[in-house]
Amino acid sequence: MAQRQVPEEVETKQSSWYRASKKWYRIHYALGITAIVLSGFVAIPLLSPDWNPIVGVLTGISAGLVTFLKPSERAKGYHAANCLLSLETEKYRLDEQYTPLMLVAAQERGQKIIDGN
Repeated sequence: MAQRQVPEEVETKQSSWYRASKKWYRIHYALGITAIVLSGFVAIPLLSPDWNPIVGVLTGISAGLVTFLKPSERAKGYHAANCLLSLETEKYRLDEQYTPLMLVAAQERGQKIIDGN
């Protein structure tokens, strides 16, 4: 059985969702680790007392960005959408009954996952 070629737009969308998932996971870890390390510097007086207020503010900003941006949730949404579209593209490649409109519907479901609906 010959495999069908997935439309380029669908492959592009799947690739962009994959990259977005990785980007948001990196942001999540970068902000989280930054907040943890900086809070350690504030808690244990390793730095000059003059630096404590600055480090405290930076800690608060890092923690606030994690709370406000919710990078972990965004990463999970993009990851779930990418997985969904990946499975649907495999169905399209292997099943002649699977139509391009079904791929469009899968993209719409993936976007709803990303949007949190």
